[in-house]
Amino acid sequence: MNLTERLLWADISADYPEKPDVLKSVRLSMRAGEILGLIGQSGSGKSTVALAIPRLLELRGGTVRGAIRFCGRDLMSASSGELRHLRGNQIAMVLQSPMAALNPALRLDTQLREVWKAHRREPWTEGRELARALLAHMGLPSDKAFLRSFPRQLSVGQAQRVVITMAVLHRPKLLIADEPTSALDPITASEIIELLRSLNREFGTAILYISHDLETVANLCHAVAVIREGRLVEYGPVEHEFGHTPEPLRLANALLQA
Repeated sequence: MNLTERLLWADISADYPEKPDVLKSVRLSMRAGEILGLIGQSGSGKSTVALAIPRLLELRGGTVRGAIRFCGRDLMSASSGELRHLRGNQIAMVLQSPMAALNPALRLDTQLREVWKAHRREPWTEGRELARALLAHMGLPSDKAFLRSFPRQLSVGQAQRVVITMAVLHRPKLLIADEPTSALDPITASEIIELLRSLNREFGTAILYISHDLETVANLCHAVAVIREGRLVEYGPVEHEFGHTPEPLRLANALLQA
């Protein structure tokens, strides 16, 4: 895991038609293989950051201003074709509602195949073997019966594992995880966190982990950024921001609630 190569640099502001200045010059930098936690209250702008980086905010009616560089590429000047190639291939997303991320009318095998075909020319037989290996890594069955399942036949925890499998099928350099455990029970949420840690450790995947769970961020991430009312108010290594005692967590929580 190379923590010296800069993967992402962004200095962004964002607006919605009826809500200007949702983000106000939010500046983030990530290294290859780094896990950066982005925390803040509901409505602080966390999910807007998640959508702005891969230039998805415009599809929601928003506008992004500023600079975004990923692997040395200027994403603000990238064409729609270049962005389509980037999304799901080098930058992937996992959202908080796995059932909403899966197509209820399609079997898992079909959805995995479509993800594969979006960025690869190799036959699906090759992709299926990789998908099965990833499903097993996620603690899921990888047999034909499971692949023929519909999303409605899965638990929410299983669905989130499938979504993560789809997100990392192309081994992206950056995974944006926007509150990926908020819909899960505590035990399943803890398992998903361990999966993300494993993906980072074994594949070198950098992760922008968006959450309001300070303790999880402190245990999972290398660095943390705190956003409030669209502005970045704290940014630094986890050890510096949280330390190793409960007291900094209480102080960070007070900052979020202020």
